[in-house]
Amino acid sequence: AHELGHAWLGFDDLYDTGTSEKYLGGWDLMDGAGGISELSSWLRWLPGWIEDTQVRCITEPGETRHFVSPLNFSSVQPKMVVVKLSKVSALVVELRVPTKFDFNKESVVVYVVDTRYLSGNGPIRLRGVLEAEGESLSTDGLVISLEKFDPAGALLSVVNSN
Repeated sequence: AHELGHAWLGFDDLYDTGTSEKYLGGWDLMDGAGGISELSSWLRWLPGWIEDTQVRCITEPGETRHFVSPLNFSSVQPKMVVVKLSKVSALVVELRVPTKFDFNKESVVVYVVDTRYLSGNGPIRLRGVLEAEGESLSTDGLVISLEKFDPAGALLSVVNSN
C-alpha cells in the first residue's frame, strides 16, 4: 500500500530515507512501510477523498472552535482543521480512532505540512498528540486545545496569534 501511494498518487516518503526516522511518528502509511496506520487527512484531501467542505481553514489571528469527526468514519462532518502558517506551510489537526487498519489510540494529531521540504526530508512533521479532554499543545504561534471528546468526534479550540 505504501508503494502504491508513491506510484498511483505521487505521495512523498514521510520518513528520513537515510535513518528511517518517522517524521509523522507513525501516524501515516507514508511514514514507513509498517502498515500500522492509515493515510493522514492531508494525504486524503489531496486526491479529493476529503471534500473541501470537510476542511476548516483558519487564515486570521484569533480564537476559533471546531468540531472534527474521526478521520476514518464515513460522514460529511468536518475531518480536519488547517491553519495557514505561511505561503508554503500549514498546520493540520485531525482526529484518529482505532480501526482494523489504524492501530493507533484515539488521538487528536497535530502536524505541519511544509512544501519547502522534499520527499524523505520531512515535508510533513508531527508537532504533537492530544489524548484527553483539557490537554493543550502550543506550537508555531498556536495553541490547540481538546475541549470535548467522544466517539462522534472532538471539539477543538484553536488560538492563532500569528
